Amino acid sequence: MPHRWAVAPPSEPGPVESLVNALEIPPTLAGLLVQRGYLTPDDAKRFLRPTLESLSDPFELRHMDRAVESVARAVREGQTIPGRGSSPRCIAHSDV
Repeated sequence: MPHRWAVAPPSEPGPVESLVNALEIPPTLAGLLVQRGYLTPDDAKRFLRPTLESLSDPFELRHMDRAVESVARAVREGQTIPGRGSSPRCIAHSDV
């Protein structure tokens, strides 16, 4: 079954213009931020430039502990750690 795109209606121009002017960002990005609920420059800044303290704990992601151990084991054993990408240049190697 083909997927159907749901396109949101255009954002209100006032908040978009406010973000464009305050943050010096393109109108398209400002419109997306407004659609996601970031209506003020301060809200948008917190999303675009988060502090380390405001980020979620990555270990809240399911199986993160397994992923960390797998990567750590590969590094200890000198294995190549493949990355996601579409070209051979997208492979990450560790010298740790």
